[in-house]
Amino acid sequence: MTSSLINKSFDTDNPIASNDIVLLWLLRIMVPLGGYKSLLRENDFRDDELAKALGFNDYISCTNALKYSHSEVKTRLLQYWESAETNENHFEFKNSLLEKNLQALAGLVGLNKVEMEMVKFAVTMRNNHFLENACNMLGPQNIRSLIRAFGICLNIPESGVSKALNPSSLLSTSGILAVDSSSNYDFYNKIELLQGLGDSLEIHHDHPSEIFRNILQIAPKSKLQMIDYPHLEKDITIIKKYLEQALICKKIGVNFLVHGIPGTGKTEFARMISCELNAKLYEVNSGSNTTESLDEDHRFRAYSLGQILCARQADSIMLFDEVENIFKSGGTQNKKHERFNSKAWMNHVLENNPVPTFWISNDISEIDPAFIRRFDYILNFKAPPRSVRERLLNEYLTNLPVSHDWKKQMAKNEALVPAIIERSANVLTMSGLSLGQSDVEYALESLLGSTIEAMGYHRPKTVKNSESFKYRLDVLNTNHSLESLCAGLQQNKEARICLYGPPGTGKTAFGNYIAESLNLPLLAKKASDIISPYLGVTEQNMANMFEEARLENALLMLDEADTFLTDRSNAQRSWEVSAVNEMLTQMENFDGLFIASTNYMDMIDSAAMRRFDIKLKFDYMKSAQLKIMFMELVGLFNLNIDNSVLAKLEKMTHITPGDFAAVKRKSRLIAINSTEDLLKMLQDECAFKPDALNRSIGFN
Repeated sequence: MTSSLINKSFDTDNPIASNDIVLLWLLRIMVPLGGYKSLLRENDFRDDELAKALGFNDYISCTNALKYSHSEVKTRLLQYWESAETNENHFEFKNSLLEKNLQALAGLVGLNKVEMEMVKFAVTMRNNHFLENACNMLGPQNIRSLIRAFGICLNIPESGVSKALNPSSLLSTSGILAVDSSSNYDFYNKIELLQGLGDSLEIHHDHPSEIFRNILQIAPKSKLQMIDYPHLEKDITIIKKYLEQALICKKIGVNFLVHGIPGTGKTEFARMISCELNAKLYEVNSGSNTTESLDEDHRFRAYSLGQILCARQADSIMLFDEVENIFKSGGTQNKKHERFNSKAWMNHVLENNPVPTFWISNDISEIDPAFIRRFDYILNFKAPPRSVRERLLNEYLTNLPVSHDWKKQMAKNEALVPAIIERSANVLTMSGLSLGQSDVEYALESLLGSTIEAMGYHRPKTVKNSESFKYRLDVLNTNHSLESLCAGLQQNKEARICLYGPPGTGKTAFGNYIAESLNLPLLAKKASDIISPYLGVTEQNMANMFEEARLENALLMLDEADTFLTDRSNAQRSWEVSAVNEMLTQMENFDGLFIASTNYMDMIDSAAMRRFDIKLKFDYMKSAQLKIMFMELVGLFNLNIDNSVLAKLEKMTHITPGDFAAVKRKSRLIAINSTEDLLKMLQDECAFKPDALNRSIGFN
């Protein structure tokens, strides 16, 4: 029997050419694999379109159609198959583009002929509904029947198919073709191509590597540089040197876990390191730059494929971003592919990957410790130091009319991470609005603040013009010479100082003055910045505060320090004791300048008192100091001097520099027309102090 039997049954309208190998596959599915049992019903075909593709047009045509006979059709189908097998060499694969791309794929990955033929069949089945429908007529498939089906369709030994589907085979380890081992599905659903690969193999590419562009991408150049990570200088040195040697020696199992809050520059960090080493960085598709994102299962398979591809070229590094769910269940959460969701397999991956990998995560709290310990280097990304935040603001806002003071104030917010700064600047720049400085600053505050607030942090404080007095030491009443203390700090910037005394006596402002005098950045914190209702978070915030000051080489100023230094003998809850213990430990280990201020010195724990090098008391102003500040306001308001008022002023007690600042602010609302008005306002300020009822208001 010759091929003429088939040729006679195939007219020009047939959807499949008589010498297309897809026809041979269809006939093998129908006859030796028994698909005809589903196709041929007692009185008609189950699928007319498939019947036409098999050459039975004359039974289905609208006019002059042959009368359907189950036995005759079955006999004819058997004859078609026998003829096709006899003339197997007559058939050829018609999809030249797919053939070309498959050859490129095989060359890039290293697939053998059997593996390539199986991928060819799988891709064709997904893009040819005749082949898909025919395969599904075989019914539910187990691994044994699947191997037999591949073997018969492709005319290859079942041993070769079995080897190709083995979990340790290149086809499996690359993730290109996976077998669903969770249940018996039809043929189409039993095998699964790597998401996006089938479509990519069906389109033209200028370069073979473009086949994987929706699965793996060459990373773009980093937007950040080493100068943007001064707080990670030591880590960068170690990572670069280790990674450099790993690339030279082709060391396996090299993995870096980079984790921390979103937007802190983790991905840019990996790109920067790769660029510094002149290595190519390949990123697993996370869905951010492509039209179709991969689910966790396919992303992990894409990573496996990337390891094989990159291992075949020198100086390659991989980046796997957003890996939280990948590690939660040990690989993926897809139960269909046991290979990719077992902890043992995940451990194997971390110990045997040939290409060094950066694993990026926002949260590692749910990652199994068994995985954690297998990383060579774990880097916790926190918000960049204030100096870096200020530099990034300067860089991204170069073309916008924003004041230096505004940027300095914004940089104080710890939640201000690089990604938020860049995005807000882009929004305002691309809007093309012609705005003045105040409007631009307002718009940026809104953009930055909304994002920061949505992330669960406090909005940045608005920049306000200062209306307070210039800070001066001669109006401060302290128990130590401030001039001598400042001179000593110029020589030695490592000290722990406690400022105590009534409110408004200048304690907090003294911290600002010292920082400016020593040319140190000031890291100012209040109790509310640190306290958390969650167990252990308050202590962690304390540690972070001291660490930030250390990284910034900043003067650390803690207001309301009594909150964390209260006498432990009076503690009623265990967390109160642990908070004090943590603060004492951090103070002891801090090698910078730490200033704590409190209004309640009598509540401080004795152990804390011993740790302070200087206990500096800020008391109420002396009469001579009162007169200095009073006369400054007299000159400011252009008032006439009244000696009787000055005499009353000399008798006033319990006055602080803060009272004068309050009077100055009040003058915006209530006019001060005489020194009597000025004195009366000072008296009013004193009236609200706790001990006002026990004395004549404001006087001795």
